[in-house]
Amino acid sequence: MGAGVIPVPGADMVAIVGLQLKVLASLAELYGVAFTLAQARLIVTSLIAAVGSTILARSMFLSLAKAIPGIGSILGAASLPLAGGAITHALGHLAIDHFEAGGTLGSFNLDVGRRSFGQKVAEAKAKLA
Repeated sequence: MGAGVIPVPGADMVAIVGLQLKVLASLAELYGVAFTLAQARLIVTSLIAAVGSTILARSMFLSLAKAIPGIGSILGAASLPLAGGAITHALGHLAIDHFEAGGTLGSFNLDVGRRSFGQKVAEAKAKLA
């Protein structure tokens, strides 16, 4: 969630995605699953796109709002950490479920993942709020 308070518009989103890739790499290592950055990027970008254009657009707006002195900085710093934290939390739990079922990054079914990802994001937001 700390990456969401980076004051530079856009840098926060880059940091959040970087942390999400690190989460996948760490979980893959923990479960003894081969990790490739290309596969992880595909999964992360596909799942982020799956949360819907509304959440994605809102996150981008909150990041860009930081460029507005005063209220923009406060708005972005107050809201983006929750969205980024919820998405990262949901991604981690989705990966855990997949790896515990014997899956790998290569066998990750994006269609199945997208269907459950939105629900996991909503659950994470409720936990983090």
